[in-house]
Amino acid sequence: MRWDQTWNQWRRLLNANIDITADFVHTGKYQKRKGEWHLIEWEAALPSRTEVKLPEDLDSLVLIAQRQYSRIGRHFDQIDLLRQQIERIPYGA
Repeated sequence: MRWDQTWNQWRRLLNANIDITADFVHTGKYQKRKGEWHLIEWEAALPSRTEVKLPEDLDSLVLIAQRQYSRIGRHFDQIDLLRQQIERIPYGA
């Protein structure tokens, strides 16, 4: 499967679950700000202990999502605006 630069346009239409499992290490470093030391902390995944499980039919699911986007994708902004307006209308009004 090749990377497509239009990914961000149609990714929300992709109906697939990708399972990722990983072991994380808690780490950090000190930085000096305004004369005081602050600990900056984060977690990083260990690449050797990271597993990705893709659906067997991922290629066909990607094609379906791309086709759906080509049909209605150019209207997403208007559809999203309508969805937001509908969500603001009180129930039963």
